[in-house]
Amino acid sequence: MNRHIALQLLLCSSMAQAAITPDQVFDWAEIQYYALFPGNSSTAQYEGYTYRYYPQSNNYLAVKDGDNWVLGTIASSPLKIAPVADYQCQVLPDVCVDNTTRSALTHAVTSFSQLFSQGHPSADQLTPLLADDFLHNDKQRSTHIADLIGDADTLGMQFANVQVQALSGDLATVSFDVLDALGTLQERVYGMQLRKINQQWLWLGNQQRFETGAWAQALRHSRNNAAATLSQGLEFSIIDADASNSSDISHAIITGPGLPVAGLTFVPGTGGAGNQWVTTFTQPGGTASITSPYYQINNDTTIQRIPNAAIYQMQFYRADASLAYIYQAHILQRPHLGAEALALSYPDFSPASQQAFASYLGGAIAISGTAPAGIKYVWAYLKLVGNAGTSQASGDYAISEQSFTATDLGTQISSMQTVTVRNSRISYRDNHYRSIMTEYYLGP
Repeated sequence: MNRHIALQLLLCSSMAQAAITPDQVFDWAEIQYYALFPGNSSTAQYEGYTYRYYPQSNNYLAVKDGDNWVLGTIASSPLKIAPVADYQCQVLPDVCVDNTTRSALTHAVTSFSQLFSQGHPSADQLTPLLADDFLHNDKQRSTHIADLIGDADTLGMQFANVQVQALSGDLATVSFDVLDALGTLQERVYGMQLRKINQQWLWLGNQQRFETGAWAQALRHSRNNAAATLSQGLEFSIIDADASNSSDISHAIITGPGLPVAGLTFVPGTGGAGNQWVTTFTQPGGTASITSPYYQINNDTTIQRIPNAAIYQMQFYRADASLAYIYQAHILQRPHLGAEALALSYPDFSPASQQAFASYLGGAIAISGTAPAGIKYVWAYLKLVGNAGTSQASGDYAISEQSFTATDLGTQISSMQTVTVRNSRISYRDNHYRSIMTEYYLGP
């Protein structure tokens, strides 16, 4: 990257509201400008400098006498950038928001979820709270509302820990936790926009034409009844629910901590609109080509370089290679290390369910399974590939005495005469939104 462009990206025009620490600046730079400062380096001291060194890019980022300095590929000698105080509103944007605005935004977010405390609100109750041009994860206002009030899991949900990510005039971007009715963390939402109209903050959604997400994952995988193997890595979700507003998009490139320098290229998967996009890669240290939304890392050194709260850039391109959109995906915590993954308790399908699924041709089927103590919900997934094409279904199921039973999954899967691939998965989330999954694959 050109040195002057890099430095312009790092500069912040906002002025200080309160003191910030060098580590806060370093952590922010690692997330926002991963290409310049990749990894999760340790802080050291040298002749008055507090600094971090990034061997992958051969760059230094330092603080001395209240100023930020850089050295390396972006500056051949120590170069002073700007006072640390100038980064205040970039590093900690929430503290730069006045209390009145912060309170109003917090109220707009938390009061929305309170409408679900005793039951599902009506569409008429929710519609005035969403702007006319609302768009969230490729769904417009009416579709998003229908999804919310038609989902049993939204009953009793709570939005909490609201943080302001950005504020420009009457447009705000916030993040917040989503808790279920029992107070269990389900996810952290980033990039939610609100606009102030007639003194009221209305929801805009994330304004994305794709549904995107990212999370760390530990996977126990068995192929064709072979002994299960463990892996750790990152799963990325790209789903195009409405192709009419993105028909010119051919692929996406995802970059960020733990990924190859050139990133991962994702393309639409098989199965048509609404299906998961996938990437093809060679596992680090291996030779086999893998096509999946799940990128295996399996290297403790690489995983340790992934900071918590890491940000991944998702760049969407047209067929002519022109850039159309740039979105961001966040993970709450790095993937498990090898020893940590080995010590995990994985969910599983019952032996009877595994046996029934081995000859399953679609239609009604009862699936049961188990989960570790303390887990309240699991996600289950079934997929068939056969003469009728690809058919799949998934759902969330409550755990009672460490077990669950699902009878509705099969009703969503087409009956087939012949099946070449059978794929089943079961997972739960830990308190850092990391997925712990067991997968069975039967097929070529």
